[in-house]
Formats: sequence, C-alpha cells, structure tokens
Amino acid sequence: MLGNQPSSASFVYSLMGPLHFGNFAGVLSKSVWVGLGAAMCFVILSGLRLWIRRREEQPLWRRFARATTVVGYGLPLAMLASAYVFFSSFMAGDPFWWTPAGFLIAAAAAILYGCATRDDQRMTLIFRRILAFGCLALPLWRMAAGGTSWGEALNHGLGTVIALDVTFVFLGAALLLWRLPDRQSAGTAGLRQPPEAAE
Repeated sequence: MLGNQPSSASFVYSLMGPLHFGNFAGVLSKSVWVGLGAAMCFVILSGLRLWIRRREEQPLWRRFARATTVVGYGLPLAMLASAYVFFSSFMAGDPFWWTPAGFLIAAAAAILYGCATRDDQRMTLIFRRILAFGCLALPLWRMAAGGTSWGEALNHGLGTVIALDVTFVFLGAALLLWRLPDRQSAGTAGLRQPPEAAE
C-alpha cells in the first residue's frame, strides 16, 4: 500500500513489484531473472567492446575502451565488494554504513587501476579473475560470517538462499571459462587459411 489508503498507485505497484523482482514464481522465476540480467550485461559489454575494437587505432577510442572496461567490470566488482563488506560487518559493525563505503572504495580502486594501466586486455583479464573468484567464494564467505547454511535454508523453506549461492558459483565458473580473444591469432587468422580458402 502506498500512503494510508488503497489507491491506483498501490494497485500498479502490486502488479509491477513481482515483475521487477522476479518473485512471482518463487526460486524458478528469480533464477530466470538473474540469468536474463547476466546475459543482458554480457551482450551489452561484449557488443560495446567489439564496436570499439574497430576504432582502436584512434587514441580517443582507446581511452573510451578503457573507460568501458572500467565501468563494465568495475561496477559488478564494487557490488561484489559491498556484499563481502556487508557479510563481514553484519556481526561486528554497522553494515548500513560499511556496505556503501565498501562499494565506493572498490569502485574508486577500479577507477584508479583503469587510469594507471595502459593494457586493456590485461586489465580485462584481471577484472574477470577477481570477479570469478569473488563469485565462487561469496557463498562460503556468507556462511563463514554467520549466514544461513544450506541445511537451515532447506529446513525453513528458504530456497532463494540456495538459488543465489548456486547462481554465484555458476557465474564464477562461467567467468573462469570465458577466455579473452587472442589478438595476434585473430589478426593472422587469414594467413593460416588453407590455399583452398584463399582462392
């Protein structure tokens, strides 16, 4: 309910809320929503990088490529860092202060690293590895910080907890298996074609 009385805004919110959060079919719909969100981010980032690569001979576009990498990987890194900080400070400190602080610190670190480096491919590889291992370790970190175990989640019907843990493990594994294209091999692919293909 929005306000003190039922209204058209309350009705619209009740319709849009489940669609926005993906909780209209329980764990299944949440899993589909996470998968679609991850796929959309991958398509946007990889499409931008391909579009920029065609213009990488120009210094301005090389700087834009670096900015795209910093934003495309720095934002999820900062979000992941805020999750680690939240679980770490939940018992010992104030998570409502440290969580946004962790996000800002990680975002600043990603920006500073992006400004300091000139090797975009190496930066991308480092960001992906940090994201991969961070996603893989987050469920263990959550439980080590006193979070709900899988046994407790099953006993209390909290399937979302297990689904999120599995999702992070899947995303981490996908990032580890996602290899960067080899520029040298891609650039000389035409030279290695058989004579029949060249003709």
